[in-house]
Amino acid sequence: MTLHRALALALAFVAAPAGADPFDDFWAASRMDDQIAVIKEEGVAASIEIAASLFPGATPAGWADAVARIYDDATMRDVLRAGLQAELTDADLPAITAFWTAAPGATFLDLEISTRRALLDPDIEAAANESAAVAFGDDTPRAQHHLRDEQSDRVLYRAGVRRRDAGATDRRPDH
Repeated sequence: MTLHRALALALAFVAAPAGADPFDDFWAASRMDDQIAVIKEEGVAASIEIAASLFPGATPAGWADAVARIYDDATMRDVLRAGLQAELTDADLPAITAFWTAAPGATFLDLEISTRRALLDPDIEAAANESAAVAFGDDTPRAQHHLRDEQSDRVLYRAGVRRRDAGATDRRPDH
């Protein structure tokens, strides 16, 4: 262990309040509870649209209960916490927490959460879709870039491959 790392660990230990949990700090900084709330709102809204398209005229008994179980706050929180705790190491948490509590991370979270909440309003979603259609209709380099990405995603999907991120692909589960 280098002297620099030993001093950093010592300072972190001294500066941390008794009982402080780095994962809880990360959770709060990442605004996971706010994100879960938005995911729930989106899911419940989508379930209404899905029910209307699958079952015109009458939503089956039990549909609302099934949706409520899927988007249960405690279950969503527990599953997400367990998954993140399994994937993130204690070494990862301070840097992630620092990012989400300073600019641009905090600003990004504010914008992401507020935008997703706003898009739950059908009028705002319609205006956003119209703006996107106009933007994609323009022959600008940015619009062409997005159209190429969308087209390549469709080709990959039809080939049984889905994109995971900008550089990685994997097989879809059904292929």
